[in-house]
Amino acid sequence: ERRSAALNEAIPQDINWILNSLADVGMCLLGLAILRVVFGRGSRVFREWRWGALSILFVWFMAQNLYVELVVYSKQLSAGIISWAPMAPTGPWFNPVLFEIGGHPATLHGQLPWVIMTPLFYWMVIKTNNTEGR
Repeated sequence: ERRSAALNEAIPQDINWILNSLADVGMCLLGLAILRVVFGRGSRVFREWRWGALSILFVWFMAQNLYVELVVYSKQLSAGIISWAPMAPTGPWFNPVLFEIGGHPATLHGQLPWVIMTPLFYWMVIKTNNTEGR
């Protein structure tokens, strides 16, 4: 129900979910690479919480997510009350349009997963780096 008819014919749903998850992992790895370039290889941003590092990750994650929502999936995401993020804390009842660019809406549900995930991801990176080798 959440995918276009053409996508349903082109690729099985389970494979599509795996590919989407791999793309998200790639965005996370690129975010870490950006931190490494900005702060340097030996930086403590991977072992200690730094607001600057979190800010960079947040900007990167939101920018790529907005591109995906507004460009890549612009014709597929809003079908009635079904949201892009069915597990969003706001449920299907509250999904306002935050803004529009070129007639394509950016919705709350489209952004919530990365808003929630950014600090969790950064915390997990720090936690993993501090427990490595124990």
